[in-house]
Amino acid sequence: MAIEEKSPYTAGHIDRMMDLSLLLAHAINSDQSTFKDHFYTDEQIKELKLKYEILKRDAQIAYFNSSQSDEEKGLLESTLAQLDEEINFLVVAYEGSEYFSDENIERVKSIAARQIALYGTYEPILSVDEVANLTVQKGTLTAEQRESIDNHTDIFEALSASDRPYKKAKKLSEIMKILLLMAKDGYIDKDILSLLYTSGVCMTFAQKYLKPENIDEVKFEGV
Repeated sequence: MAIEEKSPYTAGHIDRMMDLSLLLAHAINSDQSTFKDHFYTDEQIKELKLKYEILKRDAQIAYFNSSQSDEEKGLLESTLAQLDEEINFLVVAYEGSEYFSDENIERVKSIAARQIALYGTYEPILSVDEVANLTVQKGTLTAEQRESIDNHTDIFEALSASDRPYKKAKKLSEIMKILLLMAKDGYIDKDILSLLYTSGVCMTFAQKYLKPENIDEVKFEGV
């Protein structure tokens, strides 16, 4: 039995949630302030490329400090080629492909184990956060970010729905007030809630799905 046949309220809830989730995900991807650290920027790519130049320099220094035999020269050429291929792979991964395979995810984790000497100490070539963002299978949002979006959209839609006979839909200002209280208590992410308001996503969704009498002025002072 189809969802619509089983429960028209559930079907409507899912459709609206999906729409709101897409709006919010797009806002997060477009944000260049609060969420800039969730995604690679051009500057971070430059930093990563610089790290690989350091690795290549170290390999060349090791070669010139050796006997420079044919075997060691071959090893240097192989190492330099591998480093070039790795950084090209990571740059493509940063862009967020349509689908990032399990094989590619394992490769990123393997690359992350590589150590680099910076400021007299050794550290992984990729941080834990970088690995998490680079190993997203679809798009550029991590599983944690997607779950947080789902939490917000589920609550927002449930409070705003007007097609359920057992409850009355709330006004937009009431919805945001409830979400604000939940964010202050730590139940939902305060940054995503702020973006929901500042990006205009809540109003875009309201104009499409809420009844006109439920779209009122929202005074959102932040969390």
